[in-house]
Amino acid sequence: MTYGLYIHIPFCIKKCAYCDFVSACAPEEQQRAYFAALKQELKSCKGKQLDSIFLGGGTPSCVDARLIAALFDSINENMTVLPGAEITMEANPGTLTAEKLRIYRDCGINRVSLGVQSLQERELRALGRIHSAQEAVQAAELVHAAGFSNLNLDLMLAVPYQTRESLRDTLTRAAALSPTHISAYSLIVEPGTPFYTQQQAGTLPLPDEDLERALCDDAVAFLEAHGYAQYEISNFAMPGFACRHNLKYWLCQPYLGIGAAAHGYDGATRYENVSDIGDYIRLMSERGSACKEKTELTKQDQISEYIIMALRLTRGIVLDEFAARFGFRFEKKYENTIHKFANGGFFQIEKDRVCFTQKGFAVSNAILSEFV
Repeated sequence: MTYGLYIHIPFCIKKCAYCDFVSACAPEEQQRAYFAALKQELKSCKGKQLDSIFLGGGTPSCVDARLIAALFDSINENMTVLPGAEITMEANPGTLTAEKLRIYRDCGINRVSLGVQSLQERELRALGRIHSAQEAVQAAELVHAAGFSNLNLDLMLAVPYQTRESLRDTLTRAAALSPTHISAYSLIVEPGTPFYTQQQAGTLPLPDEDLERALCDDAVAFLEAHGYAQYEISNFAMPGFACRHNLKYWLCQPYLGIGAAAHGYDGATRYENVSDIGDYIRLMSERGSACKEKTELTKQDQISEYIIMALRLTRGIVLDEFAARFGFRFEKKYENTIHKFANGGFFQIEKDRVCFTQKGFAVSNAILSEFV
């Protein structure tokens, strides 16, 4: 069995106003202690074979690149990274340098995911980003100059002050940077964030629902017209460049989660580590495990999760794959539900699959609840 490996690096220069991920500013001493704990946890994965690795955060690129290099030494000591594995590093444009990128290449990293979010100064300031639009452009150029041929740009939709015109300008400038992949996801205002406080006070200038829908439709149309095929609700790729690691999540394939707040899945059991960075460091030192919870999934749990995740993909539920995995026909068991939403224009039924239409993607959460 091959696995994906996710490693959470929860450090940032500054926390963005919309962010509810486990991340914090931290002194170098705590960062070093955290990486020592990561190396300890990697020992529990000894012997596993990896076909994808994803370093996420936080801002992995904000830490000393030598810590990243030492982390990869530990990965290679404990596991086998298969030839051709996709190895992704998330980076903030405000923290990249040519020297860091050289070290990442030497580690075997072959894909950079750059958190651009917007190429409009007013929108970047509202989001609380530490970089300017020009710095984002320069960072993408640095990535190309360092020899990386697989670049993702993260962009956000329906952010404060965004208009259809400003989004089109961002998309045009982003496409000109020749990324192989673009993630374009709508802002979700999460409790506990500064944005949530502003929203509750009525001071967060967000687009209304109609404009948000138009922004999403515009993004899909623009990206597909420029060669980026939509393969998931919020993800678009040039041919051959869909994110193989993230596809593991959407197809419920096994992956290992390392670090504070990381999750893992072996096909039948999900586990979650403690979220607090200090607790993670302490527990790894005291007992060699920071696992907070393990959940054994019932067969029905596995079926429900697969349906919810696979329908996020434009390929949808591939009927023969589903039958081989679960021993019954999706289109038979859920026939009434499928046809109800197909008749409403939300589902598309093809010979070998059932998938959302664009209209269905817009209200996917409500529809997916019918399968749980």
